[in-house]
Amino acid sequence: MAIFLAWFFLLRGESVVPEVADPGSVQTAEVKDNTFAPGQASPVTPGIANAQTVTRNFTERFGTYSTDVPFTNVEEVQELTTIEYYAQLQSQIYALPDGTEYQGRTTRAIATEQVGGSEESATMTFTVTVQHELTTRDRSHSELQYQTALVVVEKRGSIWLVSSFTWQ
Repeated sequence: MAIFLAWFFLLRGESVVPEVADPGSVQTAEVKDNTFAPGQASPVTPGIANAQTVTRNFTERFGTYSTDVPFTNVEEVQELTTIEYYAQLQSQIYALPDGTEYQGRTTRAIATEQVGGSEESATMTFTVTVQHELTTRDRSHSELQYQTALVVVEKRGSIWLVSSFTWQ
């Protein structure tokens, strides 16, 4: 034990004292102030927020589908569309041939931007950027794709409904 202590004290070297930095000598980066100040940007009104929510929900539901349950996506958006537009969507439904290879797509809205219209006009147009997760055949792997849609919503009574949808 005595040999170990002698070896430890002889070979440990000089002790290191940490340097204390002077806070005034450290350079700092300039940081942009991102806080909201009244008058800087127009806040989103409840009407616009409702229209955006309908737009996002419609896009995610309509964009998600599976050949296991074909055209369920159309049924799921009925409550979010005008009667006229839903009739147009239903007219595009057809029976898939037997033996159709599996295809599935999960759609997630990433960004929504109002590009036209207003609450006062009772019509608004939005672009929605989405991420599709595509799965095929044996479902062992998936692929991501990105796409944008143009969505028009109309105010019917007190609610916003989709009246037009186009993938870009």
